[in-house]
Amino acid sequence: MAHLPSPHRLVVCFLVAIGLVVATSTAEEAQPPRLSLRELAAVGAQAPGCAPGTTGQTIGDAPRLDAAGNVSWAVTLRDPDGGFAQALYRWLGGPAELVFQSGDPAPGNSAPFTLFPYAPQTPLINGGGLTFAANIEDPEVVSRDGLWSDRFGGFERLLLTGDHLPGMPAGTELAGFSASIRGDLVLARASFAEGSSLPRANEGLWRNRTGPWELVMIRGMRAPGLDGAVFDADPTSAYGPLFFHTARGDGSVLAQAWVRGRGIDGNNDEALWIETGSGLQMLVREGARAGGKGKTTFGPASSTPTFGADGENLAPAINDLGWVVFGAILRSGKTRWNSVWAKRGGSLELVARGGLPLSGYGEGDPAPGLPAGATFAAFDGSALNQDGTFAFQGWADEHGNFFALTEAIWWDAPGTLALVAAAGRPVPGASGAAYGELTLEGLTGEDVLHFTASLTGSGVTWANDVALLRATPDGTVALLLREGDVVEVLDGAGRSTLRTVASFTFGPGVVTAGRAAARVTFTDGSGGVYLIDPFL
Repeated sequence: MAHLPSPHRLVVCFLVAIGLVVATSTAEEAQPPRLSLRELAAVGAQAPGCAPGTTGQTIGDAPRLDAAGNVSWAVTLRDPDGGFAQALYRWLGGPAELVFQSGDPAPGNSAPFTLFPYAPQTPLINGGGLTFAANIEDPEVVSRDGLWSDRFGGFERLLLTGDHLPGMPAGTELAGFSASIRGDLVLARASFAEGSSLPRANEGLWRNRTGPWELVMIRGMRAPGLDGAVFDADPTSAYGPLFFHTARGDGSVLAQAWVRGRGIDGNNDEALWIETGSGLQMLVREGARAGGKGKTTFGPASSTPTFGADGENLAPAINDLGWVVFGAILRSGKTRWNSVWAKRGGSLELVARGGLPLSGYGEGDPAPGLPAGATFAAFDGSALNQDGTFAFQGWADEHGNFFALTEAIWWDAPGTLALVAAAGRPVPGASGAAYGELTLEGLTGEDVLHFTASLTGSGVTWANDVALLRATPDGTVALLLREGDVVEVLDGAGRSTLRTVASFTFGPGVVTAGRAAARVTFTDGSGGVYLIDPFL
């Protein structure tokens, strides 16, 4: 099947190319600054906590912002002799703090840090505490990857490749991992090796609340509610048993996983599992009737997942109440649909069905906010807040042409499903401009949605074709920041200058309590990590 267009992702380089057009001071002074930015780290400047002459060269990924307004980021350093290293920083309201850099001894075994494998990904931050992955130079095995955190005070090592985690079969050891956090709690999705063999299906999910790791799910573990079944690889053996997972604030997971066993085949071997006080339970299973009646079922889909994360449907999302939103493939006979579902304290509810203009797909539901005849086609990113408000990004079919689908964002904050923005439609606050590609960035607890957009149309050039916008439940969409905007920048010494924005990238969540952290470059070649406060 042809691939859907991927949503636009901002890629930022902090070494601005020679020849970049620089706005004159006259032009800057002619425009009132839209925002005020506080500089936390400047590219090319002396790196705080490092030897004299060591400068920050590039910021890795976008900075992260926690609920308390603390910021974390990763940076590449250059010393006076031309050598390079990596470093982790955080800002807790005062001067920027160097946490670790390459060559520092790693807590737990004193071997030196060599690389931070998540770099350029930013260290995870909560309450000012950091959780990060790093590579150490271990004299016994050359190098090993590990996970460190100071969530309870001083830094401690949480795991290291070669460890044996609870539930792993005898004789196996940790081979690789990825981590996420929920408050002070850490989740690790990890693979395990059998000697020199590393089957793709050798995978599990673990949780760390206060120190010891506890098993959530692993290949070969009994699948609750299915007599004789165990978690295992998907039918193609490309994944398994876990395809996607997320978690509530208390660490209880929502997982998309496969099983095998008696009475299980390619038509019913996938399910969404939700963790409750009594353990994992099936939320919905492949092959089950959609809505509990009729001939329409969830899947099956032998070559792609039934429940989301396949490029046509939403990955599952969950809030702290245990309410969920997810995408699914539906089938009735030989007809297929993409779909969005929600469960918010009651029974499952069908939100939308989408049909691509291709053979084998049924007609999608009408797409709100678009002209009569426009229908949902496919779905991508989603967001769900603690009140149960959700938003999702997707494509609509306006023209009956697979290669001319309309990208758009919808949400239910007004009470009923409504359009937020759609490609080709006018951009508020940007005369003559229209939306191009869209990216859903975040949904706050106050039902404020943020998204980025590429712009097209009259007056749009490479220097002003990306913008960040905000939507509120009353239907208002406001432009917050655009390439080419003049902003006030306050540096570490408190000096104020006007600069023109060349590019920007916001980290996960975008805005916390009116505050935002961003990686920004300016047309004069400067750039770094900036805090925007307030950003209401």
